[in-house]
Amino acid sequence: MTAVSPAYTLSISSLPALSIDALVAGDARQQLVLTVNNRQALRLKQLLTQQMGSSARIVELPLIMPLGRWLRALHDARLFTAQGHVPAIALDRFAEQLVWESVIEQEEGAGRLLDLPQTAKMAADAHHLCADWHIQVKDDESTQEYERFRQWQKAYLHRLSQIDAEDDCLMQESLIRTLENGENLDLPQQIILLGFTECAPRLSRLLNACQDNGTDLAVLAENSASASEVGKTALGDTVAEWETAIEWARQALQENPRGTYAIVAPDLEAKAPLARRLLAQNLGRHELSWNVAVGRPLTEWAPVRAAFAWLRLLAQLGSRRQCEVQVLGAALLAGHCAVKPSALAAMAQQDAQLRQNEDITIPEADVLAVFDQFADDLSFDFKEIYQHWRHPFQEKYTRARTDQWAQRIRECLVSLGFPGPATLSSSNFQVCQAFENLLVRFSALYEVGGLLDGTGACALLYRLALQSAFQPQRDKQARLDVLGFLEAEGGRWDAVWILGLTDEVLPASPSPNPFLPVTALRRVNAPRATPEREKAWADEMFHALRQCAPQVSVSWPLMEGEKELRASSLLEDIPLFEVEISCADAKETALNPKLEVLPDHQAPALSGNRPVRGGLDVLETQARNPLWAFARYRLGARELKDYPQAVSQRVRGIFLHKVMELVWGMLQDWERLAEKFEDGSLEAFVNECVELAADQELKHDYAAVVQMEKDRARQIVMDFLLIELKREPFAVQQLEQDVKWQRAQVSLSLRMDRIDTLADGQQVIVDYKSGSTPSFKQDWSREVPVNLQLPFYASVMGSGKGNPVAGLLFARLNARQIELKGIANEDLGIDGLDNRDSWEPPVSWDELLQRWQRVMEQLADDFSAGKAFNRAWRENDLQYCDVKPFLRLAQESDDE
Repeated sequence: MTAVSPAYTLSISSLPALSIDALVAGDARQQLVLTVNNRQALRLKQLLTQQMGSSARIVELPLIMPLGRWLRALHDARLFTAQGHVPAIALDRFAEQLVWESVIEQEEGAGRLLDLPQTAKMAADAHHLCADWHIQVKDDESTQEYERFRQWQKAYLHRLSQIDAEDDCLMQESLIRTLENGENLDLPQQIILLGFTECAPRLSRLLNACQDNGTDLAVLAENSASASEVGKTALGDTVAEWETAIEWARQALQENPRGTYAIVAPDLEAKAPLARRLLAQNLGRHELSWNVAVGRPLTEWAPVRAAFAWLRLLAQLGSRRQCEVQVLGAALLAGHCAVKPSALAAMAQQDAQLRQNEDITIPEADVLAVFDQFADDLSFDFKEIYQHWRHPFQEKYTRARTDQWAQRIRECLVSLGFPGPATLSSSNFQVCQAFENLLVRFSALYEVGGLLDGTGACALLYRLALQSAFQPQRDKQARLDVLGFLEAEGGRWDAVWILGLTDEVLPASPSPNPFLPVTALRRVNAPRATPEREKAWADEMFHALRQCAPQVSVSWPLMEGEKELRASSLLEDIPLFEVEISCADAKETALNPKLEVLPDHQAPALSGNRPVRGGLDVLETQARNPLWAFARYRLGARELKDYPQAVSQRVRGIFLHKVMELVWGMLQDWERLAEKFEDGSLEAFVNECVELAADQELKHDYAAVVQMEKDRARQIVMDFLLIELKREPFAVQQLEQDVKWQRAQVSLSLRMDRIDTLADGQQVIVDYKSGSTPSFKQDWSREVPVNLQLPFYASVMGSGKGNPVAGLLFARLNARQIELKGIANEDLGIDGLDNRDSWEPPVSWDELLQRWQRVMEQLADDFSAGKAFNRAWRENDLQYCDVKPFLRLAQESDDE
């Protein structure tokens, strides 16, 4: 490692400032402007074009590019001028990651690390930190994690030398040494920095080496001043914050169509789907355009999804001579191939048929037969394409390197007619170009990717696509930009709204690299390492953001779910303002009385004597997202039946439920259970119940699978009955009994797994779970509870019959963990039950049941009244939603 030297320290503030006018007046052929990102480079080009005047037909601009692109250009120049050896392969960050994974797995042994990719990523980050900041760890600072990292790093560098490759760190070091040796790399006479607030030691070395070779350094000084109007406001939650900021932007754009505006968010990548949906709802209908400065992984774009669907089908058939049903189904639905519309419909019908069958895999011959039946309507021969896929490389090998696979993939997709006969939108045309560039990058992995079969090649290509973000070209007509902190820094607009400024965001908590000692990181003041470093960065960033516009509004959400949030400490001296956002719909209606506005959160109310019938899921979906309930029970929208599996979770759950029904149907009470345990007949009794349940529920062709499920059930049920023995004595009152309930236009039919009666007559309601147990404290203590089955029976059905309920229990019947969990109003002889002492706010048992009853009735009333708001109160509320594309909460258009 290179030690830190004062000679390498370059202070940005000490460099001479160069004005825009001086830049324009200079010799553009001898100037280079280095920016911190591509956005600043584009913005400066536009600014200089305007500065030079619109009358000029040809405008000569200085070379303007981000730092990373210039370093690559210097590397290319070094190939023709360097005296010594230049490695043949230049690795990008993805290729680096593959090498790190390979050497770490070799050093640690296969399967030793739970998350090899994440470990490799952190090791690669540590490697770059050491190079950028010249970190040297002293003997008394070394840690066990650092020693492991040093061992991996040594193996990593050795591997690079073996394959004659260099990564970004080695490439920059070679460039610096080349410049320090005085070799000519065609440096400009002047380098002007834009957007740099600090120089890491390695960048300082590079710039100092440029100076030593006769290049002048300067900083571009733009005319900027802190905002004259800054105000802050607090809003309810993240959704309300985005809605308010977007409505503010709409009003500003309509009042001043030539103005430029920005919405800046610290976590834009995570909030991009929400932002795009709200932008489309508000600005889209006013024909206003915008740009969101965050890309989506290539795997999320429709043409790329289709390409991978076809490639997986070819890969599985080629490697296994059979494929999984869902892989064939995905290809049939993929489209983007040379077929007629009638064939697309027939292929979709074939997919629906596959879902009805019990087949888990389909042999090669049957797959080819599926496509043979569409032969007249297809403009491609799938059998011929498949044979080409299977054709051996170099006449005998079925495994090949990525460059050979890249060409094979291109040829097969072209034969399929990809991307299809339809006219591509501008965005999808750019997506296809990005996919071709992806294949070029994939081809360059020939040395680090190794020899791959078809399945391995597709998996590696998919992983590369997953880590490759794509964003369509910026709309030049857009006057609103939606950006993150780093993209907004240095930008210029007429007004800016900065949202999400909580004390968890600015300043953020430090996140030092775990492989490097904190003392060494602190000594060089490395990024993200210490609270002091984060505070300094936050101050600089907030200062820069306030220079982006003369008017700056800042906001923060008061709540995130049920978590209270606080404003950033940086906002203390900023005055509050009240949001004055008028209702766009009301304003438009006033201006145009003929314009009718229909709110889409209110459906027609149910009427007549035909109530909506169903299970408790009617109220459950209404509680999680009212529009989901409307789509499912009013429109009848349902997801297609899933593809068959060996033994699905649903079948396993039904089987275990049946075993427990038979067990307690025969035992009836705790005393009979205790008797069988004492006389040693309990195990034989359980075996009998398991066999009876298997005959009724496990109808499967694979006898070995059925036997495994029966063995698993025996162990689970035996272990669970031993837990039940520790309970206070009880009698089973009801098993799988149907009950009915009606409120307004909702008629429900429910079935409770089991209801026990205690000696004092109180009830304990038991719900079997073959999977995980719900987070009942969070689910039941919220204003609108979810996972309603036990609360519903306790508050509505139980109280209606005058039977007091003493406890609500989840019985987890899972091989990983068997347990009884829940809440109780008295001692049931079960350890770990929640007595509600820690609930906020504290609530008595009777108050809790009354609240639940009011909520159930209100949900039924709201559903009957047609209330269909499209909002989920928590992200995981829609984990099992089967109509997410209809809700559009996280669904983005392929053309966005």
